[in-house]
Amino acid sequence: MLQDTLYPDFTTSDHLNLCCLDLTRKGLLSSITAWLDDIAEPNVLWLCGAPGTGKTAIAWSLVAELERQQRSAGEFFFRPTQNWPSQLWCTLAYRMAKFHPAIKSEVYKALKREESYFPRDDIQLTFDQLIAGPLKCLATRLSSRSPVVLIDGLDQCTQGYSNWQALLDTLPQWLNLPRHYKLIIIGRPQHDIAKVFEGKDIKRMELLVGEDADYYTHDDVRTYLNYRFAEMRKQDKSISEYWPDYDAISKLVTHTSGFFKWAALAVDAIQDEGDRERHLTTIIESGTTTTFDSFDQYLEGILRMVFDNYSSDAFRATMGTIALSKQPLTMEDLEHFLQHRFPSPSEVSLEDLCSRLLPIISIEGENNTIKIRHKAYKDYLIDSKRCTLRGDVFFIDRSKAHRKMTISCLRIMQQGLKFNICGLKSSYMMNDQVEDKSTLVNRCIPSYLAYACQYWADHLRGIASSEKRDTDIVNLLRNFLNFHLLYWLEALSLLSRSHIASKSLLIAAEWLEVYGSPLSTPDGYISCISFTGHGQRPIFNGVRCKSVLSHLCGCHLSERTSYLFVCLAVCTSIFSGLEAVPRSISSDDQSVT
Repeated sequence: MLQDTLYPDFTTSDHLNLCCLDLTRKGLLSSITAWLDDIAEPNVLWLCGAPGTGKTAIAWSLVAELERQQRSAGEFFFRPTQNWPSQLWCTLAYRMAKFHPAIKSEVYKALKREESYFPRDDIQLTFDQLIAGPLKCLATRLSSRSPVVLIDGLDQCTQGYSNWQALLDTLPQWLNLPRHYKLIIIGRPQHDIAKVFEGKDIKRMELLVGEDADYYTHDDVRTYLNYRFAEMRKQDKSISEYWPDYDAISKLVTHTSGFFKWAALAVDAIQDEGDRERHLTTIIESGTTTTFDSFDQYLEGILRMVFDNYSSDAFRATMGTIALSKQPLTMEDLEHFLQHRFPSPSEVSLEDLCSRLLPIISIEGENNTIKIRHKAYKDYLIDSKRCTLRGDVFFIDRSKAHRKMTISCLRIMQQGLKFNICGLKSSYMMNDQVEDKSTLVNRCIPSYLAYACQYWADHLRGIASSEKRDTDIVNLLRNFLNFHLLYWLEALSLLSRSHIASKSLLIAAEWLEVYGSPLSTPDGYISCISFTGHGQRPIFNGVRCKSVLSHLCGCHLSERTSYLFVCLAVCTSIFSGLEAVPRSISSDDQSVT
């Protein structure tokens, strides 16, 4: 009767072959086991991780351990496009009934109350009558068994159904059950799943990947790689027992950085290649830029699931800024950089789009700092030969993205830079003499403006050369050089980044020469170096060392000192053909040449 009424889904996988390898994920599995045995802990665990981090292997390992302890009350493994929301609780009710005869009796009673038909599509009713009801009735009787229910791949559920949200809404209701009933949810950090748990007292764990991967994750990857290569040597006796060496494995571990899917496909590719040594060397040298067709198809599946009905322009604008930023941006930074670029009107807000990007980006901390989870995602998205899903709707053109970032940086500086930006009371005070300078600078120079001041030239350099002159950037550079140069130098000084000024100006000069802009000598370069105060002529030699040192060491800049520095940066580097302005000056020097 139960099977005919509930239509449960049967997962036929041989979980013993899908578990984690011995000696891997030991710390994580121990932490989960400790949580299972702690009645004081919340009774819901959400283990989330980026795609390809080995979540399902962990899930099967947990199922195996729970079966050994006779605590596995039921598990459900969602498979892409094969499961729908109404299947979850019906299947788990069936499995729970098989787990304990008392639960089976309660489930039978619930089904009989509905007479001839049970509305399986009513997810809330299913949860209340077939899950919560029986477990509450048997709370005392089952307290010694401490049943555990596991759901894996929730994000893989077909989400086009109207009752998807109803399913999500039932998940935090498990918190209302007695604490010895444990629920484990494993999946990607999807935005709508995160939202239903927002502010709820649940146990959260995350699988670390990319730059965040810790020692234990790297060690697990090394164990996995050693196992795979050992299996390869068993199959082919011609392979040396010392291949690959420790250094080669270490480099693969670094490239993997917790992305087990990439490691698995890399070893598969090496195994299938005739010249394994050569292919291993190629992968080590190329890292995550290496093309694996199966890996690219895997990433395409992720993009297709998350962005099937969303603006590709919005995706490229947002992801291009995140992927090519020189340091992690905050959500506030991103809003400023995209204020002129985010498509409008758009079907999706920036916040919603970033939430949908959570499988491949992380948003962390009080400032909502955004980072791409793994370099492999970026390498795929900026490669026109690999990122071909639906033509080029997801492909990020590096040159175009850098151009947009350059324009955003110049506009942000144009809007935000001003004289004495931190309101210092004296221009004769050294930066290190300013009280609580760090707090003052953070308050007066917001992070998006600080980023623009430091990296506008790096993005400018990333623009590919073109026969057509880019008037937008030329006009923005003219405005910057004529009206905001001093304020930029002052901001760099306060940010303790004065040393990048000369390099940035050289990059701008070289770019202008390539584009043949009207800012060439004398209009452009002279405009930014000729004024030294009170109509005096430029001074290239005989500049007193004390004035330049005061700038380089971080005083509040005067107009005269600022333009002398620009004179040094541009004149000596461009007109004299030198590659860079000297970064340091001996205390014995009396002038700068």
